[in-house]
Amino acid sequence: MNDVYPDRFRLLGIIAFRGGIVGLLFGVLWARLTRPDFYEPSPDVCVLALLPLIAGAAAALVPALQRFFRNTPSLAISNMEVFIDCSILGPTIVRWDDVENVRRRRTLLTDSIEIVLTERGVERLDFWRRLALTFGLGGSANSLRIPASMLPGGVDAIGSELGHIFRQRGTLLG
Repeated sequence: MNDVYPDRFRLLGIIAFRGGIVGLLFGVLWARLTRPDFYEPSPDVCVLALLPLIAGAAAALVPALQRFFRNTPSLAISNMEVFIDCSILGPTIVRWDDVENVRRRRTLLTDSIEIVLTERGVERLDFWRRLALTFGLGGSANSLRIPASMLPGGVDAIGSELGHIFRQRGTLLG
C-alpha cells in the first residue's frame, strides 16, 4: 500500500490564503452589520450575498485544516482499493471494482485527479456523500476528485500510479 501525505508547508499557504478570504468576508459582513441603518425594514442585499460566500469559503478551508492537524495519509493506494481523505467528503474507500475510469482533470483554477465511479460504486457511497457529490462538493455526480493541493508531488506522479494500478486490474484507461 502506498500512502500519500500532503506537503505541510504547501498546506500552510493554502490555509493562510483561504483563511484570509474568510476573514475578509467576515470583516465586510461585520462592517455591514455594525452600520447604524442596518436594522431598517428593507433587507440588506450585501449581507444576504455574503452569508453563502462565507459558508463556501469556510467549507473550502476545513479539509486543509484537517490535513494540517491530522497526521494521516490523504490518499492510500492498494491493489484492492483507494482510500481518499482529502476532500470535503471525509474518509472514503473506493474499491477498484467500482472504478470506471481514472483521469486527470484540469480546469481554469484547479488541477485534480478524477476517479469516475460505476453505478454500483456510487450506490455503495452513503447518502451524505452522494448528496455532497450531487451538489458538486468533492467531485461530481459519479466521480470523486483528489485536488492537486493535497498531493505532495503534484498530479502527474500519483495520477500515473493510479492509472497503472487501474490498467493492471484489467480495465483500459480512457
